[in-house]
Amino acid sequence: MPVLIGSGITDDNLARYWPHADVFIVGSHFKQDGMWDNPLDEERFDPDAIRIEPAIRGLQVNQHGAGVSIRGMKDGR
Repeated sequence: MPVLIGSGITDDNLARYWPHADVFIVGSHFKQDGMWDNPLDEERFDPDAIRIEPAIRGLQVNQHGAGVSIRGMKDGR
């Protein structure tokens, strides 16, 4: 069963948790002042750094206010 860590991950502590989980949600680290409900901090967030596996054809990452939308095409089931 996959293990997911969905809170508190930053670029400073990711290496410590890497061996213990399969999926990491990194959110508030990229927000202004590290607060989850603030807008994205443009100096910390780089849309080009987003990686999705397996890859999604035509991947588009759009930043808007406090959120990010990810679009693309994947094979059906």
